[in-house]
Amino acid sequence: METKQLITFVTLAKELSYQKASVALNYAPSTVAKQMRVLEEELNVKLIERKGKGIELTEDGQKFLPHAQRMLHEYEETLKDIAVAPNEQESIRIAGGEPLVGFSLSDMLLEFVGAHPNVKSHIEMICCSEIPEMIANDRTDIGYIHDMNILKPANMEVVPFYREEVCLVTTACHPLARKASVTYEDLNGMDFAYTYGECSFCAEFITRMRKNKIQPKSSLFLGSYASVLNGVRRDDRITLIPCTSLEKALDDDLVRLNWTGEPLLAWVQALYSSDKPLSSVQQDLIRSTRRLAGSRIAAAGGDDIVAKTVARHTKLHAIK
Repeated sequence: METKQLITFVTLAKELSYQKASVALNYAPSTVAKQMRVLEEELNVKLIERKGKGIELTEDGQKFLPHAQRMLHEYEETLKDIAVAPNEQESIRIAGGEPLVGFSLSDMLLEFVGAHPNVKSHIEMICCSEIPEMIANDRTDIGYIHDMNILKPANMEVVPFYREEVCLVTTACHPLARKASVTYEDLNGMDFAYTYGECSFCAEFITRMRKNKIQPKSSLFLGSYASVLNGVRRDDRITLIPCTSLEKALDDDLVRLNWTGEPLLAWVQALYSSDKPLSSVQQDLIRSTRRLAGSRIAAAGGDDIVAKTVARHTKLHAIK
């Protein structure tokens, strides 16, 4: 039996709800159920049973609860006395796509680091497609990504926060910048700049252009947004930027196009390993992100889509 299974059982015994326990543990309900099933199979007893719309401990569950609590207490005392060196700092490793950790979530991440001065924090910007492998290889603790769908990688927990609109951006002097309505047909023969071909929303947008038989004049994949935005300014190219990144990514010579084609919506989500429980610091980070997501969803009207409502508050160049 593993510590995370004991923690799950004690939490369920307290909450008497799979949903509440999953929120408290930052696990998916299916993961909570799986850990309980493994624990019950090892003990060869039924610990929890459903009662009406809720759950309750069985007689064996009531007998096992004080043992589980005692084992967890001993585990915590062991960590205090042996496992952690007196001068060792707690640490957290965070990775994410540049639009998220570099722009959209940057203020929240800086506030989080400032609120945990005794925690060694490491934040890395990287292409979203590389993050699941980083987590699997224990090279980061929590990863923030954009993806067109909610991911379900093996041995990982996924926390979806909201969907946000990905906007088309170009220079204020671009011929499309003054159009009241921009559609796929307007993009024929235009120059584009992207971050990575593996970027989920870039790949999706390129696929949609092909389906609509749109032929760009040229497409550059430049990696960082600094390089992309320089390419946009130099050659009047078009690029893609998630709406919550606009305020920090743009300045007065760049504008958002009035795109009226099919909305490009990407999920903002966090990933972490399901093979080990989150530390208290990691749980704090997830909670901070949930609060920020909640405020953005509320500002956008209460849906899970953060789009034009939030984007209207960004300080874009006014085209006269």
